[in-house]
Amino acid sequence: MIGWGNMSQANIPVPGLPLPLVHHYPLPPPLPLFFSLASRPNTFKLLNMSKARPLDPKILRHCAGALRTLSHPDRLRIVEALEKGPLEVTELTTRLRRPQATVSQHLMRLRAHGLVAAEREGRVARYRVAHAGCLTILGCIRSHFAK
Repeated sequence: MIGWGNMSQANIPVPGLPLPLVHHYPLPPPLPLFFSLASRPNTFKLLNMSKARPLDPKILRHCAGALRTLSHPDRLRIVEALEKGPLEVTELTTRLRRPQATVSQHLMRLRAHGLVAAEREGRVARYRVAHAGCLTILGCIRSHFAK
């Protein structure tokens, strides 16, 4: 599995490649990537897009899969609940008001992509966010769509 890279940087970094996007929130409506909005306050600017190397197709496939996994509202709610710290499945089912089987299936998909991890204590598994990229995506959603 290809990793997400160093999450101390902004956005979703890719190992070995420069970050092309620097956000200054809130974001404007999507525009083509060749526009430079650096002169407008409270928008975003693109850094040297002409010099950015094309991304490796393997990395793009991995990132697309991770984003597809996070695209379900219940999975985003699970990551949001785990943001504050590790939780057991029973705690997640209570918070999400979903059946245990549904929450377990969502956790299985999130684990398969390395987005959450489980720590076993006997028969009980406590789940935590395994990849800070999930929290970065939640932060982007909050800053863009929160009222």
